[in-house]
Amino acid sequence: MADKKISDLGALTTADATDVVPLVDVSAGVTKKTTVAGLAAAVAANIPDGALPYAKGDGKIWWEELGRRTLSTSASSLSITGLASKKYLKVLFVAIPTTTIASMALQFNGDATSNYNYRLSTNGSADTNGAFAGIPVDPGSTPGTGSVVFGELTGIDFVGQEKAFIGHVLDTFATGANDPRRRELQGKWRNTARITSVQLALSAACAAGSELIVLGHD
Repeated sequence: MADKKISDLGALTTADATDVVPLVDVSAGVTKKTTVAGLAAAVAANIPDGALPYAKGDGKIWWEELGRRTLSTSASSLSITGLASKKYLKVLFVAIPTTTIASMALQFNGDATSNYNYRLSTNGSADTNGAFAGIPVDPGSTPGTGSVVFGELTGIDFVGQEKAFIGHVLDTFATGANDPRRRELQGKWRNTARITSVQLALSAACAAGSELIVLGHD
């Protein structure tokens, strides 16, 4: 038994946490032992970022990042083009105002006309609804310098169907002891074309670091 190579030993199909595993301590130049539990913890702690072989459609991940636009200088719009077509979309944005922003709208495929309908509630108030040049994603206020506006909308982009989104927008309402402002919203784009670009159009500029992200899944 003592002269057997490890490769000659019988296979153990199910290991317990306390089972012993031989391990070469490279720094010390000697062979030592550890347990299955100890080896598992060491492996988990030393997995490099990006090393796990997650693949699209394997059930390990759901949302796939399709595009990201981060402002390096202030601007009054953020746009992501060339998006792959996906049945399900999630749009995330962070807007950092440099001055008062009167309106913010989410637009698709460069359509800045009133081909969008919405229904929304601000801070729990009664719904308002109508048509607009985009899905309105302002927080129901006019955020200004010191505010951070965060929005998340989830939608569908099925072939041959109008595009529908539901989501939330939050305004930190400047810094310090201020109650945040919120808006719940639903919107649709009256178009059956697949979405290939997303734009966040603002009435005034946002600071560098403002960001638009689009995730997708089939």
